[in-house]
Amino acid sequence: MSEAEKSEKPQQNKMLNATQGLKNIMGRHFLAIEQAYRDGKPTAWATSGSPVEMLYAMDVQPMLPENSATVSAAQKYSQNFIELAEAEGYSYDLCSYFKTNVGAVLSNAGMAEGGTRKPTFMLSTDVICDTHVNWFEVQAERFNVPHYTIDVPHV
Repeated sequence: MSEAEKSEKPQQNKMLNATQGLKNIMGRHFLAIEQAYRDGKPTAWATSGSPVEMLYAMDVQPMLPENSATVSAAQKYSQNFIELAEAEGYSYDLCSYFKTNVGAVLSNAGMAEGGTRKPTFMLSTDVICDTHVNWFEVQAERFNVPHYTIDVPHV
């Protein structure tokens, strides 16, 4: 094949094995969330850095809104959700994960669009950033559910 023919041939996107593996993991996670709701099992939103092992030990199904925000971005929904959050008065310079989640909740987005279901309670930590704690306070109030924060010392 000549160089001219190569340059005219469209690039094909090849899925990495890791990408398919991650899709499988996320698919199982979302199925576990749906099963927890069907079974009446408690659920909890948890931030990155939260000890989800503790939730599993208490037979609580964790849900990770940050992961849901990445699903929104991959499906090209996040910009609309961010604009909804900003229309509600949230600043343009706040975290995109936060605004994507707020917008998804406001629009009642399904899990395929990156939405998250109402949890039994919320668990946040300040390990990653302080926005997590404020984010979950806002959403706990919106859903009228308890919010617990694990304060992790920064050393």
